This record gives sequence, C-alpha cells and structure tokens, in this order.
Amino acid sequence: MDKRVLFDFEIKFTNGGGLHGQELRLDIAGC
Repeated sequence: MDKRVLFDFEIKFTNGGGLHGQELRLDIAGC
C-alpha cells in the first residue's frame, strides 16, 4: 500500500534566515 502525505512547513534559522514550503507532497511506498 502506498500513502501520500501533504503538508506545509516553515523553518527559521538563528541567523535570521529561513525557508518555508506549501503543499509539499511526500509519497511513502510499502507502508
């Protein structure tokens, strides 16, 4: 069985930088 997860993320760094993503899809095979 394969599964797909969908999520948003945000990462902030201590030096003031960061990154974020929306609707990131991750396919998981063989769950």
